[in-house]
Amino acid sequence: VNTCLSWIKGNAYRLGIITKSSQNHVTEAAEDSVNILTNKRTKNLFNSIDLHVHFPAAAVPKDGPSAGVTITTALVSLFTGRKVKSNLAMTGEISLQGLVLPVGGIKEKCIAAHRNGLRVVILPKKNQKDTTEIPEDVRKDL
Repeated sequence: VNTCLSWIKGNAYRLGIITKSSQNHVTEAAEDSVNILTNKRTKNLFNSIDLHVHFPAAAVPKDGPSAGVTITTALVSLFTGRKVKSNLAMTGEISLQGLVLPVGGIKEKCIAAHRNGLRVVILPKKNQKDTTEIPEDVRKDL
């Protein structure tokens, strides 16, 4: 969650969490000022909220991190008010640079998504090779 929040804070302007309209007609020559203002507004925004992310004890135990993309997506949705489609699944870890890193258990995750009626699964590009392990009947439906 900390990695996700750090990436969101660093990209708050690009994501629309901090808007250009709040920067009072800044010219291109004041690019550094924009960055300073954006950083200050981002810091103020995130210091003015109390955020608690809870993963219930009843959650499925995990062998390692793989929910970074999902957590980031949920938090960006919360901060921007943009909705995420409820009929998709996703997995992948996120780096501080926003890179989506491969994860394990692709076969099991896809089978679980399929079992729960989901037909769209977003996977890290580097996990493409792992899709051959997914049973063909499941793969056809995803």
